[in-house]
Amino acid sequence: MMFDRLLVPLDGSEAAEAVLYQAERLLCGRKGEVILFHAWNPEAPEFAGPEAADKYLRRVQDRLVSAGAQSVRRVIRSGPIA
Repeated sequence: MMFDRLLVPLDGSEAAEAVLYQAERLLCGRKGEVILFHAWNPEAPEFAGPEAADKYLRRVQDRLVSAGAQSVRRVIRSGPIA
C-alpha cells in the first residue's frame, strides 16, 4: 500500500471536506489510519468550542468508518493556527 497514514486537516468548510473523497479512495477498506485534525481557535467563528469541533470530527469519522475506514482518529489542538 502506498500510504499507512493520512492527515486530513478540517475547518468545517466544504473546501476542506473535498479531500474526504480522496481519503475514502486511498484508505477505506485498507489497513491505513486516517487522522482528522482541527486547529480550534477561540477567535474563529467556525465552532463555539472544542467540544463542537470534536462533534463535527466525530460525524466525519462516522462517515469514513461507514465507508470502510479501518482506523480513524480525531485530533483537536487549541490556540492560534499559525
